Amino acid sequence: CSSDLAEASFSAADVTAATTAIAALPDGQLKTRLTPRLAAVSSVVSSVETAVAAAEANKTQANLDAAVAAVSGMVASTGKTAFTARNNAVKAIIDASSASAAASAAVASVDAAVAADTAATLSAAQALVTALPTGDLKVKLQAIIDVQAGVVAEKAASAAALEAAAVAAANAAKVAAASAAIAKAEGSLKEADLDAANALINIV
Repeated sequence: CSSDLAEASFSAADVTAATTAIAALPDGQLKTRLTPRLAAVSSVVSSVETAVAAAEANKTQANLDAAVAAVSGMVASTGKTAFTARNNAVKAIIDASSASAAASAAVASVDAAVAADTAATLSAAQALVTALPTGDLKVKLQAIIDVQAGVVAEKAASAAALEAAAVAAANAAKVAAASAAIAKAEGSLKEADLDAANALINIV
């Protein structure tokens, strides 16, 4: 009967057909027995339909997860197969959107790394590019990062060299000042000049 078919398929169409068929039955034991059975099937189908429709209307991962959980609780049936196909369609859209967003973020991050010439921005860009799926975009962005890594390394080396030169110059100036103070103290033999020389020697 229609009720048996609905119980086997968990299909919305079969539930509707069974509802019509049972409503047409005369009052009696058969109708009384079939009504709660159909109500149980209808409740499951309605609940799952609500979850799946919500995911289709607002394609978020949270809604999809809820829809998948609802469908997974169904018995194997044509209805479950149909609901699963609808969930898979939503998943494909979400995955595509996520991949597009990840690609855009990686491109923007690489652009920022090239503009900034810093190790921090380069590291951030590398993390996003590494997470991309294999493909032409990933290859091209990685090539840019590899070149930029050389630029950043060269810039760091240049900065280190300049800092070392500045330190050396400052130390040379201190030594020169201390030498001059010592020469002055040796020439004058004054206590004040000797103290000044000692003070300069201590900071060399």
